[in-house]
Amino acid sequence: MSTGTTVTSGQTKEIAMSRLIINYDSSIETERALQIVVAVVCQGRVSNNGRQFCYVTTFKKGKGMCVSDLTRKGTDVLTITQGDRHE
Repeated sequence: MSTGTTVTSGQTKEIAMSRLIINYDSSIETERALQIVVAVVCQGRVSNNGRQFCYVTTFKKGKGMCVSDLTRKGTDVLTITQGDRHE
């Protein structure tokens, strides 16, 4: 988790920031990639004892896109691929 700074009424505060990185195949439209991310995130952290959104989620609409989630130092990384490919 990283920190950011916000200024309110002349006072500076450190606030905790989270990161979500989205990687997706260039053949997938950005809007579709975001729809898939929203669906996964709305399910909550269901893997790795509540630490990760998912290991793999398969969607049958279209060509069966998959999402895999890796958490590194407070950063969620969602990778969206076409078909049955997932790393």
